[in-house]
Amino acid sequence: MDAEHLEHPQSEAVEQGAKAILEGRLQELGWDFAEEISPLYDGWCDRHPSLGFLENLYHSTATQTGTNILRVEDIVPEKLLPVLSDIMVLDVLEEGRNGRYRVYGSNIARYAGTDWTGATLQGILRESGGQTPIFLASIYRAVYLTRRPYISIHRPASVLTIERWCRLILPVVDGSDQIVRFLVGDVAEGGFEPTGEEWVSINKTIRPHHLRKKR
Repeated sequence: MDAEHLEHPQSEAVEQGAKAILEGRLQELGWDFAEEISPLYDGWCDRHPSLGFLENLYHSTATQTGTNILRVEDIVPEKLLPVLSDIMVLDVLEEGRNGRYRVYGSNIARYAGTDWTGATLQGILRESGGQTPIFLASIYRAVYLTRRPYISIHRPASVLTIERWCRLILPVVDGSDQIVRFLVGDVAEGGFEPTGEEWVSINKTIRPHHLRKKR
């Protein structure tokens, strides 16, 4: 087993976070930036077309297959073209306690300031610190354990042009019915929409994660 698949030092924090999410004890976690974490419910995805697209993909696939879960063949790029800029796809590591970003949408990278394609949550935690990577990994772990879609709303840790991130997390299984990926819709909400010139300025600051200066 290579180093990226070894349990990272915050695995216990992620496990405790997932347990608190499943038991409805969010107030104990000290995540003041988190506004909502919940299993997917009707009407939530109406807030943004990309989230609605993914919800429709999930429900239509569940109806057609009777499995109530997406499969790897359901998330090929040609099926996701309308929302590619607003999604992330993670390869599952450590039974959902960690993950590697296989796809990191361009709209998400614009607001985040970094394209994390290829990075792991463990690596982001080492580089950026803070509670947000633990918060995210805890939700992924909860999705892994329940095999159910979850939604979340949280405020960004850094000063960005947005007020909050709105996310839909969908589990994805392989041919052996093991959860191997997460399909995540992640859209910015609130704040202001940058002008064309401001987008150019923002795009110039986006860095692939492997080119960021190490602390």
